[in-house]
Amino acid sequence: QRLAFPNPTKNWITFDQKYSTILVVSSLGQVVLKDNNNNTVNLENLPNGVYTIQMELDSKKSFVRVIKED
Repeated sequence: QRLAFPNPTKNWITFDQKYSTILVVSSLGQVVLKDNNNNTVNLENLPNGVYTIQMELDSKKSFVRVIKED
């Protein structure tokens, strides 16, 4: 089961369902993007690298690593 796709991506990530909170965390542990009540997130303006995305729904958290590339 894929939680987020496409991976790697150049810009948009789509999730398998709508999450109440989506946090994109850099490799340094900084939250670089936050989105609420959505099933997509735009990574276009972030530098290339590996990000951890935390998705929360009904107090349950899921995590997926995403590669952002040109």
